Amino acid sequence: MIRAILPQLSLLVLIMVIAVGFVKKINIGFFSIGAAFLLALLGMAVELQIKSGDTMRLLKASDVVKGFSSSMFVTLVGVTFLFGMAAVLILLGGADEKKAIKSIPWGTLIMICGVGVLVNMISLLGGIDLISNTLASFMTEHTATPIMAATSGILSWVSSTTAVVMPTLYPISAEICQRFAGVNYVELIAAITATSFAAAISPLSTGGAIIMSSYSAARETTTEEMNKMFYTLFLLSVANVCVNVVMAAVGVFGLGGLF
Repeated sequence: MIRAILPQLSLLVLIMVIAVGFVKKINIGFFSIGAAFLLALLGMAVELQIKSGDTMRLLKASDVVKGFSSSMFVTLVGVTFLFGMAAVLILLGGADEKKAIKSIPWGTLIMICGVGVLVNMISLLGGIDLISNTLASFMTEHTATPIMAATSGILSWVSSTTAVVMPTLYPISAEICQRFAGVNYVELIAAITATSFAAAISPLSTGGAIIMSSYSAARETTTEEMNKMFYTLFLLSVANVCVNVVMAAVGVFGLGGLF
């Protein structure tokens, strides 16, 4: 029973975290980390048990290690190397560690990392798939382009456009064109690409996170200012997606065939 509602529950948690941060004017990164931890515990209680014959056993250390991808190991090695270089520079007197640590925008890092962890947990629990599948259930020959545009925008709100959205939706587009003969493949790809890039300024995505980190690194900011930027970027991203979906619905992305 709990397993069936995990996707809906994860999306509800995200909405609650954003609402709390908006009302209380506090860094939502802390709440995001706590919410992700609770969702992970719930997911482990429901999912992270492996069948062994007729019995059930908890995951062993070897099972956990198997879950690490090669890119994660490369990232860990890279971070370890950077920390090592920083330690060497400090020992050689090349930098003042107190000033260096103080200049790091900790509030922004906590917000970006916390929200990123929560969004990744929502994706693992099926929340993003739930949204995509719900939109796809309404798809027809005439609504395929705007629905795929909306799907690409929603996915781009919480993930990288080039690394996640395009590799995921481009193959699906070919299948949609085979299923609905009246759907133009070029129009579909144009709508997906334009909408996903328009949504990339979301602070939950890579582009928006870079904007926030660059802003906080360039000047001293308060938690309230960063929260305001977070919601401003997200609302702009939502507006961009809505505009692109309307454009897809009226056939703007199909005008390329005229030239």
